[in-house]
Amino acid sequence: MGFAGALPILPRSPLDRKLAMNKLWLSLLALFLCAFVPAQAATMSEEGKIAALIESVRDTPEGTQFIRNGTAYSVADAVDHLNKKYSAAKSKIKDGVQNPVQPPMA
Repeated sequence: MGFAGALPILPRSPLDRKLAMNKLWLSLLALFLCAFVPAQAATMSEEGKIAALIESVRDTPEGTQFIRNGTAYSVADAVDHLNKKYSAAKSKIKDGVQNPVQPPMA
């Protein structure tokens, strides 16, 4: 059976072809991110990781709500809260895994 049996059948309609191409590009992007992001995170300092976390919260779409202790907060309020917490605890941070979350006792 040569290559003809191994090739996928291409979609016939233009919309199906466009959707197939979008899936292909998204798959390639996911592969790229899986390879690139961990390597970048491994070379970042703890302060860089925290700054990246706060920046990712800042970059969330406006209108997103962050829930803290049962209360909804805006993106700006969440960023302010994270910056205050980081400023207060900055001197105590050695690495990102020094205080793992303990599961609640049953």
